[in-house]
Amino acid sequence: MESPLENCVQVISKNSVFEIPYNKIPKSAISKLERGERPTPAERRQIVRIVVAELLETVPTPRQSQLEPIAKEIVGKYPRSFSDYIGDSVIGGGHSSLLCQLIARVENCRRVSSTQLKQSLSTESTGQKGPEKVCATAKYGCTEYQPNFPEGESPETVKRTTLVEDWKMETRNASVVDSLMDNTYPLLRLDVNKQLPLALIKENWSFLCFFLLGI
Repeated sequence: MESPLENCVQVISKNSVFEIPYNKIPKSAISKLERGERPTPAERRQIVRIVVAELLETVPTPRQSQLEPIAKEIVGKYPRSFSDYIGDSVIGGGHSSLLCQLIARVENCRRVSSTQLKQSLSTESTGQKGPEKVCATAKYGCTEYQPNFPEGESPETVKRTTLVEDWKMETRNASVVDSLMDNTYPLLRLDVNKQLPLALIKENWSFLCFFLLGI
């Protein structure tokens, strides 16, 4: 039987903890985790959404230092299901890809909240209804056709570098690659919207060209 603090992570202060909402994760996914099976990419995204939604109720603007212990706890509880592998070897601490997903989800939620706030303020000032339809890119975690990124490095560019390096390796972890492709979608969309030469797209997004275009 689990102790009351077994699923808790200290992310706020010494006297305040966050309990990972395993009870809100679908039973089918939990059963798979308890058997040591790898969740599908869709299941991983769902688990990440559930965890982040619960966290944002307590910590509206979580930092990476607050997200990392959560990723470590989940991987520690279900290592066979979430650890990052190359072949039979665990990569680093084994929780990097899950941490990247948590960070990306928090950033996506912030972008959505920011856009909704701007639309609300615009509606109040003009007295007109805001747009009722959400652009199609929102389905992939984007809220704009041409997403904006800060100057220099960003989490997405770091992950793309990881993808480029993974492409050069003989053995790759399909789950990690799928997760990174999912999290770097905004940057991929930005490159596509710029109509970059196919050769450059292929260099930056080798996995996309291989799996979708066969080149």
